Amino acid sequence: MSREYNTITKGLTVSATSGGASGDVLYTVPPAFDAEIDLLQVINGASSNKTMTIQWYHASSQGYSNVINTKTITANDVYKVIDGDVLHLHAGDKLVCHDASSGGCQVLLSAKEFFNLTR
Repeated sequence: MSREYNTITKGLTVSATSGGASGDVLYTVPPAFDAEIDLLQVINGASSNKTMTIQWYHASSQGYSNVINTKTITANDVYKVIDGDVLHLHAGDKLVCHDASSGGCQVLLSAKEFFNLTR
């Protein structure tokens, strides 16, 4: 049995230099939905390395967990955060990004959103 879903794509140029509530919000799962993140990439178009952190905000526990933590992204390169895996999020969950230095990396996300009345 296949489930119907919406596909969304989000992009963000990171400017935040600290995480948690101060980080740049890449994506928030809408109310009454679940989401499957199947593409999450960090693009560093700069001529120097950048250090990136992506956090998952878990709405039900109101806490943050690291998806990647101070990961060095090589200059002029793309880092695949999710490579063949899927990240499952629920209503109100967020992905938040920050770069320890001056920012400037871009983050790209693609997800499937599934309607779920129980959320």
